[in-house]
Amino acid sequence: MNPPHDVPLKVGDRVRIHPDCQDPGDDDFERIVIEAPEDSPRVLVLARIPGFEHHPTEWIEADKLIRHPNADLD
Repeated sequence: MNPPHDVPLKVGDRVRIHPDCQDPGDDDFERIVIEAPEDSPRVLVLARIPGFEHHPTEWIEADKLIRHPNADLD
């Protein structure tokens, strides 16, 4: 689900939740990977929600995320 498959997510990547795994409204907010341990299948993602002073974070399985189509894949 995370093209390209051979490039793991890294800190700073902009991501979306895969459509098959989304809740209503999930696509409304920008999400950024803020922690990506090499030995873990999950990454810590920050959701930027307009108007919030403290933006929520959550650990999400990396295979349920898609790198944002406009993300730079250096």
